[in-house]
Amino acid sequence: MTISMKAKRRLCLLNVATLLAAACAPDGDGAPGTGQNNTVLNLAGSSFESTDGDLKVNTGLDWANAPNLRIGIDEPSGGTDNAFGQGSKEDEPVPTLVAGSIPPNKSDLSRFYVANERLGSGEHLYLAWQRLNVLGSANMDFELNQSTAVSANGVTDVRSPGDILITFDLTNGGSRPVLGVLKWLTSANGTVAECYSNNALPCWGQRLNLSASGFADGAVNTSTVVDPIADPDITLEGGKGPRFGEAAINLTASQVLPEGVCITFGRARLNSRSSASFTAELKDFIGPIPVSISNCAPVDVIIEKVDPAGIPLAGAVMEIYLDDGDGVLDPADLKNGTPGDIKVGGDCITAGDGTCSMTITVDGTYIVHELTPPPGFKVAPDQTVVVVQGDTPQTITVRFVDYPANRIEIQKLDDSGGTLGGAVFTLYPDNAPNGGAPDVGDTTGQGHPTCTTDKLGQCSFEDIGYGSYWVVETGTPPGYETTGVLPAHVILDGAGTPEQPQTVSLVFVNVLIKGTINLQKVDDLGGPVAGAEFTLYPDTSPTGGAPDSDDTSGTGHPVCVTDKQGQCTFPALPLGAYWLMETAVPAGYGAQGALYLHVTVQEGTAPGVGGIVNVTFVNQLMPGMIFVQKRDAAGRGIGGVEYTLYEDEAPTLGSPGNEDTSGGRHPMCVTDKLGGCWFLDVPLGPYWVVETYTPKGVVAAVPSYQPALIGPGPAPGQGDLVMLFF
Repeated sequence: MTISMKAKRRLCLLNVATLLAAACAPDGDGAPGTGQNNTVLNLAGSSFESTDGDLKVNTGLDWANAPNLRIGIDEPSGGTDNAFGQGSKEDEPVPTLVAGSIPPNKSDLSRFYVANERLGSGEHLYLAWQRLNVLGSANMDFELNQSTAVSANGVTDVRSPGDILITFDLTNGGSRPVLGVLKWLTSANGTVAECYSNNALPCWGQRLNLSASGFADGAVNTSTVVDPIADPDITLEGGKGPRFGEAAINLTASQVLPEGVCITFGRARLNSRSSASFTAELKDFIGPIPVSISNCAPVDVIIEKVDPAGIPLAGAVMEIYLDDGDGVLDPADLKNGTPGDIKVGGDCITAGDGTCSMTITVDGTYIVHELTPPPGFKVAPDQTVVVVQGDTPQTITVRFVDYPANRIEIQKLDDSGGTLGGAVFTLYPDNAPNGGAPDVGDTTGQGHPTCTTDKLGQCSFEDIGYGSYWVVETGTPPGYETTGVLPAHVILDGAGTPEQPQTVSLVFVNVLIKGTINLQKVDDLGGPVAGAEFTLYPDTSPTGGAPDSDDTSGTGHPVCVTDKQGQCTFPALPLGAYWLMETAVPAGYGAQGALYLHVTVQEGTAPGVGGIVNVTFVNQLMPGMIFVQKRDAAGRGIGGVEYTLYEDEAPTLGSPGNEDTSGGRHPMCVTDKLGGCWFLDVPLGPYWVVETYTPKGVVAAVPSYQPALIGPGPAPGQGDLVMLFF
């Protein structure tokens, strides 16, 4: 039998006698009417502002604080966006998917929102959509499915008898959409005569005009509005056409979720039609998201929180999440549309009797999670609860046992009593056989907890359960002995009370490995240089390069002065990098060349023994010259006269003494025919030049000696030129 469209439209989905004001769709092509121009902000019985066409809160609820908010986000617009294609329409159980850009004259969807709450007037559903482009009309369909099974196209859900489709139509301007609802019919719950547009089952059944019936209202933005839910905020222009639309529906009054019948919708998606006609082709869509919409008798989950002795614990903060199917707690990021587990309601905090409760209204597997334990206790593992609602209320009790938050405190010191940071400790279980020393049965495997000492030499293992443990130093700071630090055996046996958990304090001592720097100071001829002063500075970060103020600031840096062999030593040095700097140059020597050297003291060849670093510094002598000339009374030079150079030893000045002229060989020079001779490369200091031989017939000088003082010359690295005349 073929039923005309007009005849179908006279078959309302819901019982008119029950709904009183329910209205069937008007004649024509199936498009809704013009809607109503309501001036209030919310649907009767609800405080949700569903007719202001924005997302901000004015007096009650809006999308910025929507209850049980769920968010769907579309694929990025462009070539990777998915859509329905090949003429797919709403009555097709499995629409065809295509990829590519949305035509500019069709809605390019971006996101949609679903929220709901149970009020005294019934179960209320709140819906919203957004699109990227501006069009004068809006033809959207929100589909709510009971099944979470995926259809053959791999994206949309399998439809079940009783699934609903909520139509949102705004045609040729205005601010008030017309809202309708249809139910999915199969041979199990309907006939062909009840189909709205299709001539075969399955199909969407007759459409109820929710707007005309007074069971729903909605609006679109007529001016620019801001979405505060998105991150960052989204600005939605208005004026030329809406980019945002919203609706509120009383599901109980409209008999979508009639009282006394247990129905649960767990998935929602948004479709767009190419025109106002219900039989128009589907275009863009946003895939299904999990929702919790139900009129079934609620299930109360009672959480009991106790200590190991069964004593109730107050102050535990608990959460319940609807699991996404992987059995692991991974909360969804609703703001950005990241999938995951959906939190149900707010936090549940245990009272003085150790209990709190939350109400579940949707079937599914839930994860009960302890967010914050009572003071002095550690977090208990998550537990799973399976909820299957029915027509009568149910109660599920979940007991959590919190153990005292035992802790192991570690203090790390060096052998001088100073605190030592950077030491790593690992906590291993002491598996049977217990005691003795840690063995492979204790230390095998991965994931053992570790702690690293801070600059105060402290770290701790928190929330440790009862049992026997080994605390082992598994990472020793550089420069300290790794041997001699024995593992600590710790037994947590419940000696503490729930009010005061057990704490074990341990002290570990590392012996500082010390090295040596031996310094040799020589001149450019290889001779030892005494009296050179060297200062040792630590090479602080940033290391290398050259010493800077960070290295040389402060006081108390080690100093050594070379002895007569040109040697000095920096002993007992912690391992590390240093700057060795010559801070005082002996008299008579130049300061040319490197005045500093980068030295690294490392561990020696034997365990626990520091290395020995030998370094050599070279100073250049600052030599001077002495010119001697022998002349007669007429000022003419006399050759063949011998002069000897003696150092003026203490006591200085006066005349040459035995302390000056004794000893080994001394430099000599003999005048040439012009009466001159030279003493070259004479180190800085005081000298005597003595006339020690005169040829026959040459009058000896009186006195036969003159002093000569060689000091620094006019140029770096040079001594004076002294001229003497006899």
